[in-house]
Amino acid sequence: MTRSHPTSKRRRYLSSRSVTAVVIVLVACQSAAARHESLGDEAYARGRFADALIEYRFASSEDVQPNLVAKRAMAALNSGDLQEAAEQFATLAPLAEHRATEAADGLERVAQAALRADNAEALQAALVGLQNVAEGRAIGRFARELATDLGDEPESVQALDVLLYAAAAAPDVDQQDSLMFVYSTVLRRLGRCGEAVPVLESLVRRGRLASLVSGSRGWATNCALRLGRQALDRRSPEVAVRWFEKAATLGSRDFVRRSARIGVADARAAMGDFGGAIDGYRVAQLGLRQSDSLYVAIDRKINNIFDARNSFR
Repeated sequence: MTRSHPTSKRRRYLSSRSVTAVVIVLVACQSAAARHESLGDEAYARGRFADALIEYRFASSEDVQPNLVAKRAMAALNSGDLQEAAEQFATLAPLAEHRATEAADGLERVAQAALRADNAEALQAALVGLQNVAEGRAIGRFARELATDLGDEPESVQALDVLLYAAAAAPDVDQQDSLMFVYSTVLRRLGRCGEAVPVLESLVRRGRLASLVSGSRGWATNCALRLGRQALDRRSPEVAVRWFEKAATLGSRDFVRRSARIGVADARAAMGDFGGAIDGYRVAQLGLRQSDSLYVAIDRKINNIFDARNSFR
């Protein structure tokens, strides 16, 4: 007869105890979550939405289920915590795709409540959530309100989506152009000059508002010059030429166009096109007196090319 070894018995005993402990912990967690959810349901039924929200938060820390997320979202909405309501409704759709319509309806309710409460932050969160949950929803009215609240100097990445919706829903072309100008401003502040230039160019071409055209031309030129210099610093002279030529075309002031031409010549020199560079520098000198500091600086660039040429002969 084979006797079982005491060590194996002990291992089975310890293993059994470990499993039991895990089960006890899981049951305790589930019980805690269920208890908080039940307390939340009771508070919600009595209209104590802030208390219900607290209980649902505790329950969510133990267990995240679509029903619980939906309850938490509604409690937040009814208690006036619109930011959390937007976040929870936006979370609902990814958890349960079949509840996307419910999430979108909830986000619209948050947007409406945010408008009434003049809560721009919650409105923005609701609009961004709507874009992710139900892109086809007509939210232009909300976006227009938020775009007004954003003022002239929004800096948020999320503001970009809001401004695009607002521009699409603008009641007239002048307001649409104004919103697109603000959109380009946000792009520039986020360091996305390359994306801002086409927007600004389109405003220049449309030419509807004189003040807007002037500002768009100026900022587009500024961006193009900056991008040209950055391309030169990265040793991409071909890219630099394109940006400097764009700046020369867009620029309305003589000094700006001259700076763009110097940039083109610098890029030509970096490409080894010394003849093209010298011609570009000489064009940039036109209209300047020989005593002008800029004329002298350009002359120095030309002489440097001649010196470089001679040194290789």
